[in-house]
Amino acid sequence: MTPSNRWVLCLVLLVPCSCFQPIHHGSSTLQQQSWQSSRLHASKNEGDEGDEGDEGDEGTMSEAERMKLVRTLQKSFYSSPTTATPSLDPITGILSHLPLWRVGWTEVPGRTNCWNVHEAHYTNMFEHILRTSNPPYLVGHLYVPGDVPLQTWRQELLLHGEEQSAVVGTLMQITDYRRLQDGRLCLLVQVMDRFVVDEMVQEFPYSVAHVQMLPDEEELEAAGHDIGLAVQRAFSYYPYEFGSETELPLRKNKAGEYTSVKAMNRNVVNAISKLLPHAMYSWDESLLDGILEQQEAEDFWSRQAPYDFLATEEPSLLSLLEEGGILQTPPSMSSHDLEDDDDEASTTTDLHELETKLWYAVEELVRKRTDFVLPPEILALQPPHLKNRLKDLLSTPTTEFFHEDDNQWHLQRQQEAVIPPLSSRYPAYRRQKRLSYALPAMLEGSRSPQGGRQVLLNIPSTRARLRIFLERFELIIAQMDELEDAQTDEQEAARIEGGVQIEEGVQIEGEEGEDRRFQ
Repeated sequence: MTPSNRWVLCLVLLVPCSCFQPIHHGSSTLQQQSWQSSRLHASKNEGDEGDEGDEGDEGTMSEAERMKLVRTLQKSFYSSPTTATPSLDPITGILSHLPLWRVGWTEVPGRTNCWNVHEAHYTNMFEHILRTSNPPYLVGHLYVPGDVPLQTWRQELLLHGEEQSAVVGTLMQITDYRRLQDGRLCLLVQVMDRFVVDEMVQEFPYSVAHVQMLPDEEELEAAGHDIGLAVQRAFSYYPYEFGSETELPLRKNKAGEYTSVKAMNRNVVNAISKLLPHAMYSWDESLLDGILEQQEAEDFWSRQAPYDFLATEEPSLLSLLEEGGILQTPPSMSSHDLEDDDDEASTTTDLHELETKLWYAVEELVRKRTDFVLPPEILALQPPHLKNRLKDLLSTPTTEFFHEDDNQWHLQRQQEAVIPPLSSRYPAYRRQKRLSYALPAMLEGSRSPQGGRQVLLNIPSTRARLRIFLERFELIIAQMDELEDAQTDEQEAARIEGGVQIEEGVQIEGEEGEDRRFQ
């Protein structure tokens, strides 16, 4: 294809099919969009004076014809890759050439979401990913704080508190996709892990970067503080952790095209919402075969390696990011905020103890609030010694749907989801990591740290995330207890006051000979 033809093709592809407000996904549902339909017409030759409303106007191209032309041009345009595909360096844990989708919200590991891609440069990016690479289709997700340009973590450290960009993002895989009738892309994605931007590769027409995968401190401890090994182990678990074979519930229309989001009915939106917001584990336990044996062999040979006493230990990446304020642990809540000055959550450091305490707090909260729905995907993360403890508290899951009559979202009960149980061979620290991201979703908009999911993503360890949200669960429970005590005191005071009035009424009746108790 000649350069001039490529420019013409780019102009055709960059013209949007229609204008609309982009979807913004909440914690668990696909939200409603507002749309404005529009059509593209082929330009007429100069001097044409025909009536635009005349039938048979050869200058007008129908939407179906235009999209057919676009599909043909796309197939030709994406026939050869123009950028390298993502590749993991097993020594450093750096994932090279990762395309970045920079948007106005943050995703955290363990979640599933449905995206509608409408902006031209991002449609171009995702078409490149889908047409020029093989599964898994990988993409980076990065929060954009306003108009701040993208920086690497090294550049971020040099800003020293000045206007900063978000450099910690999440790695995602596209598990299913549909090219819609109006030219947009509908993508089903799973959030696998976090990264930090290491080096910029490309900024136009979309960002591409080398990113350093960022394990939790506990993962590094399990890998002997070898970040490359920790990242390799994480990648080996992804097929099991994100192996659920889910598909977008979209069907082709009579024209052989997938219906545009604008034309999707409530049933389709509800069906999509059932896939959200938590990723499910695979039913295939054999995906874990060989992983633990390989890790044991790696640990054995690492213990045989001679120790170099003359080597100078360089600061780890996590320590550099923490010192520079990129990774931060929110401060513990003061003891007076917790009931009976109980600050055990702030002093507990044992990961298993924190996990157990957190489940006890969840149990108490669910029992106190009948409207508090515990998703089955979270319930599956119980440790073995608490297995089925909360089974009787599992409510029928709900999903939200948009009612056009009153322009409001409503909860609708759905049938209980069937989810795979966790394998007994699955490591506890990986289960605890998933829990540390999943449970805080229950507190979104309620006592969550300022900054929400990005703060959660920037916490360096599983231990710190569990501790922070154990404190918040305990605070919520303490506040509910205080409210219940206050209501009980008010009721008791009203009862006592009513009894006094009745007694006074009896005395008045004896003195004046008439019943005035209720006057």
